[in-house]
Amino acid sequence: MARAYANPGVSVREDVNPSLVSSIGTVSTIALVGTARGYELATERATLSGTTAFSLRNSGLILTQETNSDPTIRSPLVKLATTGEVIGPGNYIFRQASDPDPSVTGDENYTVERISQPTTAPTAAVGAATGPTGTYTYAVSFVNTRGETGIGSESTPVTVTNQKIDLSNIPTAPAQTGITWSARKIYRKKSVANGGDGLFHLVSTINDNVTTTLTGENAADSTSTSNNPITGLTSGAIVLATYQFTDENYYSSELFTDLSDVITKFGDVFAADGSISSQLSFAARLAFGNGASEIIAVVAASSSSSDFSAAIDKLKNEEDVSVVVAVSGDPTIHGLVAAHVVYAAGQGFYRIGIVGRDGTVGTIDAPTLRSAAAGLGTEAMALVSPAAFGYVNQVSGQEYSIGGQYVAAAIAGMLAARDPQIPLTRKPIGAISSPWESRSESEKQLDSSSGLLVVEDKGGVVRVRHGVTTAPGNPNTQEISVVRSKYEMARRLRETLDRSVIGIVAPLDQTPLIVQTVVTGVLDQLVVEQMISGYGAVSARTLPSDPTTVEVRFDYTPAYPVNRVEVVFKINTQDGTVGLEEG
Repeated sequence: MARAYANPGVSVREDVNPSLVSSIGTVSTIALVGTARGYELATERATLSGTTAFSLRNSGLILTQETNSDPTIRSPLVKLATTGEVIGPGNYIFRQASDPDPSVTGDENYTVERISQPTTAPTAAVGAATGPTGTYTYAVSFVNTRGETGIGSESTPVTVTNQKIDLSNIPTAPAQTGITWSARKIYRKKSVANGGDGLFHLVSTINDNVTTTLTGENAADSTSTSNNPITGLTSGAIVLATYQFTDENYYSSELFTDLSDVITKFGDVFAADGSISSQLSFAARLAFGNGASEIIAVVAASSSSSDFSAAIDKLKNEEDVSVVVAVSGDPTIHGLVAAHVVYAAGQGFYRIGIVGRDGTVGTIDAPTLRSAAAGLGTEAMALVSPAAFGYVNQVSGQEYSIGGQYVAAAIAGMLAARDPQIPLTRKPIGAISSPWESRSESEKQLDSSSGLLVVEDKGGVVRVRHGVTTAPGNPNTQEISVVRSKYEMARRLRETLDRSVIGIVAPLDQTPLIVQTVVTGVLDQLVVEQMISGYGAVSARTLPSDPTTVEVRFDYTPAYPVNRVEVVFKINTQDGTVGLEEG
């Protein structure tokens, strides 16, 4: 048959059969739930003029210094912006300005305010005989229940020869909201020309805020720095105010893509002695270090199961989470994670929970871990074994024992770095130095067959022995990669159908075909990505009982990992050659 002549040129037409396939990438977000230091840190630059309150930008301040008379407790902390010198707490006050909603914790607004210090100087005059000799000036500071202010103006010099000095017009502190005045301190400076050091030294204290005279001041000259006045805040001083705060969003879920941001919010990974300071920050360090690109973190108010339950509940509306880790060795909390992933699956959000017991606070043997795995008993959970591991602090070089809950975070990072169909089996784990329990091959085999995700040391490489869930025995539920692939398939089908089909209006007889086309497109893409091996029997129908509902059915073949190769060989007795069979 002759081919029709094709006229040169370009033709444009619409394809009436649109291609509806999945363009939704694989989810790689993990969620970490754990405890942290309980506050954030902020530093603000403020100008403190007179006693005018300066409004701070963050809410929910933790005012340790405001409620504790111990001068060594310094939170908040104020420094001069010009020199960085720390200012004594008697010179400023942080206080709550408003509370927008009394039923909400952390929404309270705060201010910082300068406390009045003397603006005038006392009058110094020559007194009776027998006293110091030299030229002296005086200054006064105020004392309140928070501490001491800086000194005020210097007096006019007075010169005496073996004479006392009389002071009058000693300034008194003005009334200021929230400030209780308790005393005033009198400082004296001897001129350098008379052999003095040119510095003020404490010579007397007046234990009230009323007396304005001091007769017969005759303290011996001093050069000790232990009784010098402190640095105060003159009106208009520019300061750097550093404070702790826990605002109303602190305990909400938050997405992080960088470890430094996690540390800023939840605290340093290590304390000064090298131990773990923030559990959540350490877990994030291991997760990011093993491949996670983004983490949703939720801080629990304490290590109690009730606070962990409240924190885990905040993940219910996080649709993109694929792996959940509770940074806790408490089996009760592990049960909460299991309940959460079951609940999430019922809402169409499929995710894996990874947990580990804490063997650093007491030995947790293999039978106990096997029993715990059996108690979880679901394809959506993995339990790390053993319960204690080594970790080398790269800063101090010291090795510490850490619980399995932290290795669970590292494994979550490994999952996030890999496509769902890629198995964990034999994959190395970064940053973990070794399991702290030596087990034989037969014991590890028993652990894996009992549903434990065993981590082992092979030739100095710490790796996953076999990536299994707590539902062993059936390859469709046992293999984490198979389960994750199934969950990814369900997610893509849900999101693609929701985006492409839900809410459209189509002729009733064409709706099943449209749905079938979309599902086929998604499954084709999954086959291309080797997330599933194949599928068949895709069918769709409008339910007779509800014309707004389309039911679609299909079967599929998972992409099973190769876990074992058996080699069988035999001797050819005819000619003595050796043959190999693989199976």
